[in-house]
Amino acid sequence: MCLTFDFRVSNGPCYHLYGDPAYSLSDFIMVSFDRLSSDEIDLEIIKKMSTMQVMVKHEFVYVRSLYAFLKYLQTQQSGHFSIGQYYVVGTFLKNIYICFNDSNQTSKKCDIPPPSPEDYNNGLVCE
Repeated sequence: MCLTFDFRVSNGPCYHLYGDPAYSLSDFIMVSFDRLSSDEIDLEIIKKMSTMQVMVKHEFVYVRSLYAFLKYLQTQQSGHFSIGQYYVVGTFLKNIYICFNDSNQTSKKCDIPPPSPEDYNNGLVCE
């Protein structure tokens, strides 16, 4: 995630995830320009977005590595549990872990320190 201009009403900082063109257009996911572009600025942005995309994918792997209940979802019976809810809980716990234990590669790459646990929880309540 990197800070971008905020088009929302709040006029506060806005962070976006970089994704590939398979992602649908949304307020929080940005996709790269057409790779056929010859504009040097577009090509530089594509290069930076690609490295960010890899880091975001590594964060998903990191969530699964921290919690055993996410590693073995494929062995659970289909329809009995919401896999998406398990992942939301795992991501929440990982974010709290990062708040207490310095930072992760995404915050280091974007030069953004992680929030305090209190700020993180307050941000969730405000959403």
